[in-house]
Amino acid sequence: MSNVNRTFGTPSAKWFVIGASTAVVLALGACGNPAQTAKPVTQATAAQQVTLHGKEFSFSPNAIQLKVGQPVQLTLANDGTVDHDIKSDIPISNLAYQTADNATDEQAANAADGVFDVDYNQGHTARITFVPTKAGTYQFFCDVPDHKEAGMTGTFVVQD
Repeated sequence: MSNVNRTFGTPSAKWFVIGASTAVVLALGACGNPAQTAKPVTQATAAQQVTLHGKEFSFSPNAIQLKVGQPVQLTLANDGTVDHDIKSDIPISNLAYQTADNATDEQAANAADGVFDVDYNQGHTARITFVPTKAGTYQFFCDVPDHKEAGMTGTFVVQD
């Protein structure tokens, strides 16, 4: 398997992306024998595109449906006249910042720790990707002083 570019998955099921530009993915069962358990997947799970608008003092939409294991690309647009951010205790993996007003070292720490915290200043747009890892309802909010108390909250509803 010298041409395996990436391995990911759980201990009971591994996924391998084969070839530098090939879109073939093989799912290997616990025995790890591709001859017995491999099945081609024609398309990787596409990221769910979500845009969230923040302004004084609300998010729109304020409820977002997500799915466990499906990547999310979240775009945060600050339509307000002051700085905002968004925090949540949603369990996630693979957090990556494409654009945000967090300091670079804070972005790296958040990504390493799976901490959902994104700053997006007045007139700016932030973009992150992540994967929800557990079903449930999780609050998100702006933690700029007094914004949460003024109603700048919402929920992620994550389904299996």
